[in-house]
Amino acid sequence: MSTSSAVRSVGTAAGHGATLEEDSVSQVAVQDGPGRRTGGDPTVGDAFTFRRDATAGWQIHCSECDHHYGPAERDPKLGAVVREGSITDLSTLSDVGMTERLVARQFFCPSCALLMAVNVQQVGDPVMLEWSLDPATLDSAIAPEA
Repeated sequence: MSTSSAVRSVGTAAGHGATLEEDSVSQVAVQDGPGRRTGGDPTVGDAFTFRRDATAGWQIHCSECDHHYGPAERDPKLGAVVREGSITDLSTLSDVGMTERLVARQFFCPSCALLMAVNVQQVGDPVMLEWSLDPATLDSAIAPEA
């Protein structure tokens, strides 16, 4: 990860204040790779683990450090630490135009700095939510084997 001066803001996608040092992002996110915790819980890629809570229903956690993001039907990017930078931080090949109109948003776990998503969007656009999970669908997909 670059520590470019083009980084404009660090905070959570939901607008809450948070700090994440550049060094911790580059060191923690690459350390040993993601997805080391499985424990039989259902996962989405290497970043997320679902766990059913008796009172709160399906909850989503970081697969690396077990940070609790909240209900499974809520996009975990809303609880992530966000770093915005130039699209040229992702690739020097992106330096062919529109660099002033586009922003690269990187979403990290606030506890361990696991990179969970990267979006390229127009400057000023709201966070692109990509996730709406129906708990009943998850229940049926994870039904115990007979």
